[in-house]
Amino acid sequence: MNMIYRKCFPVLLLAVLSILSVRAQQLDILGDCRILGNLDISNSTDSTSIHIGRNLDTISNGFNFLYNTFLGHYSGLVNSVVYENSFFGERTGSENINGSFNSFFGGAAGDNNLSGSNNVISGRSAGKRNSSGYSNTFIGSLAARVNTSGFRNVFVGNRSGYTNESGNSSIALGCQSLQYNLNGYQNIAIGFQSLDTNLTNYNIGIGTQALYSNTTGLANTALGGFSGYANVNTGCVFMGYGTGSTANVTNSAALGFNAKVGNHNKVRIGDGDIMVIEGNVAFSPMSDERLKENISPIDLGIAFIRDLHPIVYHRISNQNPDLEMGLIAQELDSILIKHSTNLLGMINRDSTGILSVRYNDLMTPLIKTIKDQQLIIEKQTIFNQELLLLIEEQRMINIQQQTILNTN
Repeated sequence: MNMIYRKCFPVLLLAVLSILSVRAQQLDILGDCRILGNLDISNSTDSTSIHIGRNLDTISNGFNFLYNTFLGHYSGLVNSVVYENSFFGERTGSENINGSFNSFFGGAAGDNNLSGSNNVISGRSAGKRNSSGYSNTFIGSLAARVNTSGFRNVFVGNRSGYTNESGNSSIALGCQSLQYNLNGYQNIAIGFQSLDTNLTNYNIGIGTQALYSNTTGLANTALGGFSGYANVNTGCVFMGYGTGSTANVTNSAALGFNAKVGNHNKVRIGDGDIMVIEGNVAFSPMSDERLKENISPIDLGIAFIRDLHPIVYHRISNQNPDLEMGLIAQELDSILIKHSTNLLGMINRDSTGILSVRYNDLMTPLIKTIKDQQLIIEKQTIFNQELLLLIEEQRMINIQQQTILNTN
């Protein structure tokens, strides 16, 4: 065997040197070099580019082709008018024709990119269908796999922005964040499956599965794990773990652990366990005349107040023995109907049927009652004064009559 090797080696060496001489190439190898399988090292028409990979760049015409680095099977296969691309991995940027300044890493990353430029795509099949999208950063296996023309997006995490097609200017950080977004734009999703089913715009979901079920809702902000998880809301704010809504609502907010809001244009603070909401100053509802219309005097007064049934009670959720004072919402609702004032909006019913009372409204009939009673008191005072005068006059008459009788 050694004899055959010694005889064949000079022949092989001369053959290799002959080939290198014909191709005017120089091959310097230091150390060990081992090649298994097929390896194509192709030289483009421009010496500034590097191509390494079997069947690589086989149909590129090399026109205006500068400063590119392609490494991998079919990497940069049909590149034509391109500059400063770096493709590493099997089929990375294989369909790229004139996209430039891209960096693709991972099997099939940016596979169908045609003209998109200034993209950073890393991960198996990440940005695979991107054709004209530009200035994107996709990192993670299958991140933005379906993206075609979306631009200025940052998607980081497995399947983040997976079905995004033309949505732009969004940020998704976390596995499956903004996973099924199609054309929604200017969204921010941070956390596992945050804004998972989102289809629209201007939403911010931060936390595990924040705004998970939001599809067509616009301009929502949710902060905290599972915040805004259920329903399709619009213009809402949910802050705190588990905060959200019990129905589809608009322009509402829920603040605090597990707080849930169930109506449009409503703010809910805390869940059923909250006992005190306090601050250094009293709450001041806006009452400017310029904010009001259809202004008219109130009819509710003494008769209405007389029908109310004030009570003292213990709230079921209260762990302390302290008592509260107030009214029964169902009774108040019936009294309002009796006085034909059930349209006042003093009673609020949420999507679960729970009633709440806008106690601030009770101030007005109380003021009206006090004023009515004051009028009664003033009239009674005048009557009493007149009566006293009559009595005094009568007393004087009686004295005079008695004096006459005595003189006779």
